Parts: sequence; structure tokens; C-alpha cells
Amino acid sequence: MLILPLLLSLISISNAQNTLPELLTHKSFHNTIKEAKLSLIEFYSPYCSHCNAFAPTWEDTFNQFQNDVDSSNIKMYQVNCIESGDLCQDEQILAYPSLKIYDSNGFIQNYPNSLKRNKENIIEFMKEQVIEHGGISDGPIVSKSELITTQDMINYLQNVNEHPILISFWPSFELTDLNDLNWKIFEKSDYYEDCLEFQRIWSIISNSLSSTNIKIGHFNCFKNEKICKELGIKPDFKPKVKLFLPNLENNKIISYENENNAKDIISFTKHTLSISKFTKTDSIQLMDTIKTNLKPLKSLPSKAENTFIYLYDEMTTTKEDFQILPYLIDEFAKHESTNFLISNDSNILKIMEFQQRNLINTLNNNNKPFQFNEDKYIINSMSTLPTIINFKEYSLLPSIYQSFGPYDIRDEFLIKQFIKKNSSPFITELTNKNFKDLLTNDEQLVIITTNGELPALDQFILNIHEYEEIKSTYTYNELIKARDLKKLKSDEYKSQNDYKQMVKSLRKEIKQPTPITSRYLYLDISKPLPELGIQVNNEVYQNGDVIIINSNGWYYNKDIDGGSLNSTNFVKTLETLNLDTLKEKYLLSKTLLNSPFNSKFRLFDNIHQFGIIGYIGLIISIIVIGKLVRKRFNRSN
Repeated sequence: MLILPLLLSLISISNAQNTLPELLTHKSFHNTIKEAKLSLIEFYSPYCSHCNAFAPTWEDTFNQFQNDVDSSNIKMYQVNCIESGDLCQDEQILAYPSLKIYDSNGFIQNYPNSLKRNKENIIEFMKEQVIEHGGISDGPIVSKSELITTQDMINYLQNVNEHPILISFWPSFELTDLNDLNWKIFEKSDYYEDCLEFQRIWSIISNSLSSTNIKIGHFNCFKNEKICKELGIKPDFKPKVKLFLPNLENNKIISYENENNAKDIISFTKHTLSISKFTKTDSIQLMDTIKTNLKPLKSLPSKAENTFIYLYDEMTTTKEDFQILPYLIDEFAKHESTNFLISNDSNILKIMEFQQRNLINTLNNNNKPFQFNEDKYIINSMSTLPTIINFKEYSLLPSIYQSFGPYDIRDEFLIKQFIKKNSSPFITELTNKNFKDLLTNDEQLVIITTNGELPALDQFILNIHEYEEIKSTYTYNELIKARDLKKLKSDEYKSQNDYKQMVKSLRKEIKQPTPITSRYLYLDISKPLPELGIQVNNEVYQNGDVIIINSNGWYYNKDIDGGSLNSTNFVKTLETLNLDTLKEKYLLSKTLLNSPFNSKFRLFDNIHQFGIIGYIGLIISIIVIGKLVRKRFNRSN
């Protein structure tokens, strides 16, 4: 009878021991990582307060990891740097806790500093590493990057190159062999640890692109300070990457500006080269990808296409008009979801009109009374050629760069503004990676929660179109009012024979109303929720709920009547917030993101939004009011 309890206690002890990853020592470290395809290793000190604070997250991640991630592709381990100090010194551990990815040949990269260390992010990071590094090579990765000499670089800068060249720039004098992980090469730089990490990444990139016609090279900036300065590279820096495009005389160097990881750099290179080809298309080819009707979704829209077309007329377009194209590549390169094509097929303009007419028909078929307004359409789509048109997947709302003469279509600044404004997909997933960046844009976020069921998302997309049509009609009506008022004023001056004032009033520019731009997103609640700061009062979001976040950090999840916003009723709330057609904005309840207060103390959100300055202002106000009250009290006595 005593055997069973003893067995159960042994099992429970065994399970308790498995709640943390295996502890590696100097003796077991190298053999262990050689046997694993990939390893995520935490280097820690038991006396480090940050390590102790991180410990529950690390344990929780490991337990979740065993269920979610294929352990045949990646393992989790840890190293105690007090017990294995020599090992941590060999691995150049400078701070605790350090999270590092290794493959069977050694160190690959650190866990990104920009990524918060929580369970969801760490697991997602491991999955990405499996995709990025898991199958690249079974043996040692030997760099295929060539040393770019000073004369090579001068030739690349002065001449038109026949093939694309991807070059990494290093804070070094004599980096020749990227397979030699020697920190002394970078001892003059403050970023030597980043350099050692990037050597491995650059070797992976050079192998991944080896089958293409892209030349891969590396360049010593400390040895060639003048050249690097001309290329906009500071004296001391983390490794930089630039792509030299082929067959271009102007603007042929495009800089990579994101974090240094293999996946993003490879994606940037391929995307930028695709953009730089200026591929020609026509209306028939476009109809394969650009739809003129709204159709039910077949899956969640993970990667929505976003196509820009430079539309020109062969009879009227000049050589000078085409010279703007190379100067647009760097803007498109920043936005991975964009495609850029050129065309002389005027039927593309008809696709725009088909989309608008079919949108009105679709809204009418869903008991939403709208009419196609010919005058509004002409005002919104009027442009000379050449121009640029933007079509988005899942959308019947195209945009056009309104050019009214040669100077407009040659204005690099204005065209890039148009590209940037329309660069986002029509609808995209909200994640904890992109949420912070989205909040910094001057846009309103309209978010639907989904558990993967598509009907609510279809309704959301339909109602987005309804709101955008209401907004377009509102803008048009305001424009017509302003135009009529201008004519009325000029006629009044004319009747008074005051021609000077008449001309002055006619010259006055009519400012078009610019309602707040909305960004549409879906939040997959079947996944672990990102830390959005909207879980105030223990609210639980269901499939189809809608949250609206403004650019000042306030969010709305209730309608005017206090009911939950959802895919069917959010349009009126957007009208109330953004358009002057409804005068009930004061009835809407809003909450500050990351508010520490519950509903009883919601008034303090107005102070909390300004941080410490808000609280200092409150204290000063209380002191001033207190002094005034005391002064009045003393006078009365």
C-alpha cells in the first residue's frame, strides 16, 4: 500500500522539476546545442533582481512552449552565470537576464530589445526563428559575402550597375572574413556586440540569396570614413544595410531602416527589387487581383494586397514625367504590402468607376439607401495623366493622386505623401508588435474582435464601406456649401460694382474638409491578447465587438445608449465622433488606455493622460485654491 503514494510523490517531484528548462554547464553546453536544431537560452544570475522578476514569465513560457511549439525544431535551456562564470564570459554575457538564440553551429542573435519579454512574445519569437533559421543548413553556415574595396565602392557609386548589390556597412577597419567571430575587429566601436550578432545574420542572408543574381558584400567604414559619411552613415553605428539597384542613374541606393534580422532584410531586398522593375500591366491582368464586388471572406485577411499604378498616356507623357519613378522606390520600400506597377491602359479608370457603382449597389442591397452621385465621383477622381491610382484588396474604395498639371506629377514630396497616406492595407491584424507603432500615427484605430468566425468580419467590412461613403458624401456636401457661399459673396460684390472685392473673393481658396482618417484592424481573440490597455473593469470582448481608439489615447467601446459597440452598430458612433452631422458626441463614454482607475474615479483620467505633469498641475491647483479659500476665510473673520 505504501508503494502507490511513493510513486505518486516521485511523479509529482518529476513534474515539478520539468517546470523549468534544463540547466546547462560549461561541460554540457556545446554538445547540447550541437544536437539541437535551434536553442533559446537564458543566461541569468540567481542574485539578479531582474532575473527573479522574470523567472515566473520564463517558467510559464516553458510550460506553454512544450504544448505549442514543436520541440524537435527548437529547445529551451538556461545557464546559471554564477555557477558557470567561464561559460558566460566565453559567450560575452554583459547583462542579466540575456536571451540568445543558437543553432548547432553557435550563436545567431539576441532576443530583440524592442520586444517586451512576456510569454506570448517569447513563444512567437521562437516560432519565427524556426521559420527563419530552422531549415537553412544542416552544416556550418559559411558566409558568401565578399569584401567591398574602396575602389569597388567608388565604381558602384559612379557607374550604372548591371546587377543588384546588397552591402552591409561595418564600424571596422579590417573586417575581411565574416566567419571569424573576433570582437577585437570591432573594439573601436561601442556596438561590438551588435556587430558579432550581425556577422551570423549576414552569413545567413548571403546563403539565402546566393541562388539569385544579387551580389552580397561588406564594407569597412572606419577605413573609409569619407565615403560612409557621404552615404549618410554616422562615425560609430550598428551595422547598416543598403541595396544598390541595377540599371538606374538616379536614386539607386535604398537604405534598410528596420531591425537587423535575416527575415526582414531578405524580404526588404526582394520587395524593393520587385518595385524597382516598374512592371507594366493592363486592366485585364489587374482584374485577376482587383475585385469590383465585395465577396465573403474565405479566411482571415492576413496579408492584404495594396497596389499602386502609375497610369500614363503614351501620346502626352514625356520623358521628364517618368524621371520621378526612381525617387519613389524608397517610400514603397518602407511598406512591405505595397505593389507598384505602370500602365498606359485607360480602362483602369473604368475599374475605379465600376468599384464605386458596385459599392452603391451593394449598400442598397443591404437596406442602406445610397445613390451614385456623378458630380461627387468626378470631383473625387478628376486628374490629368500621368497620375497614380491605389487599389486595396477587400476594398471598393480606390484613391487617386489628383494631378492638374506637369508640376503636380513631378512633385516628389506630394506624391510620397499620397503613397504614405495610402500605404496601409485596407484591413490588417492588430498584434502586440504593431500596436505601439499604430498609436504613434495620427489615425483613429477601429478594431473588431474575432475568434475566426467570418460573418461578423464580413459585416464589419460592409459597414466600413458604409461609413466611408457617408464620410465622402459629408465632405462633398461641405465643399459644395463652401463653393456656393463663395459664389454668393462674389455675386454680392458684383451687384455693388465692387470688382476689386469680387476678384479677391473669387481668388480665395476653398479648403476641403478633412475628417479624421480611420485605420481598420481585427484582433484575433483566439490568440493570447496583446497588452492593449483596454481591459478596464474586467471587460471581456466577444466575437464581433468593436473598439475605437483615438490618436490621443482614449478608447470607446459603448454607443450613445451605453450598449456594446459591435460590427453592426459602430457606424453611428464613428459619425458622432468624426462628422458634424450628429451633435451627440457629449453622450459618448470614453476611457483612457492603460487607465489605473475604475469607473468610480474615471474623472481622474483627464489628469492621468498628461502623466506626472498632470498630477503636478493638480497639486498646484489644490494649493492655490486652498490659499484663496483661507484668504477669504481670514477676511470674513
